[in-house]
Amino acid sequence: MFGCDCAGNCGRTVEAIGACSCFDDGLVCYNKDQTVRIGPSDAVIKECNDNCTCTESCINRVVQYPSSVKMELFWCGERGWGLRAREHIKRNTYVAQYLGELISEDEADRRDAERKSYHFALDFNRTLLEAQNMDMYIVDASRHGNISRFFNHSCDPNMAAYCVQIESTDPNMHHLAFFTKKDVAPGTELTFDYSSMPSDGAVAADHKVGVTVVCVCVCVCD
Repeated sequence: MFGCDCAGNCGRTVEAIGACSCFDDGLVCYNKDQTVRIGPSDAVIKECNDNCTCTESCINRVVQYPSSVKMELFWCGERGWGLRAREHIKRNTYVAQYLGELISEDEADRRDAERKSYHFALDFNRTLLEAQNMDMYIVDASRHGNISRFFNHSCDPNMAAYCVQIESTDPNMHHLAFFTKKDVAPGTELTFDYSSMPSDGAVAADHKVGVTVVCVCVCVCD
């Protein structure tokens, strides 16, 4: 487990940023209002944690706390259930984590098609995992998940998934966190791209596995 020995808020000054060991190479991933300031494949976000001496209000503590975003479940025709915003959500705002049962690839292959539709690969560090011959894990949200399992696919999504490390730097045990890519108006469905992958292969992007993506992006809902 990593941690810093900062006093107060790690991002309050340039000097504080340079001294904080949780900011790799001085890279600050969050703004002062705790919106994200990097792209989903720019870097792995390392949040301050219980091993740090900074305050709980440190700007580098976002995903570890419950999201304040208000959303609601609604029926979206042939795409099934979806989630939409109940209020305006500012660009780069943390929305939710993708939570579920952590399983191996072998176990994921054994599960039926319905359960596989809720699988999300922890493959942000795929290149590193393959180089070190390490197993990749899958998050199965079919039976032990949270509301984020109802986020639908879109070819023009308003969210992206980020790799966030809080308790550990283990490359295959990170958190999956959704942040908005644009301002989201009330009543707008919250979506991400199930099939997007990085161009350089260094840090993988959103990767929903076990899903054949059929684009049905136009949704007429009640």
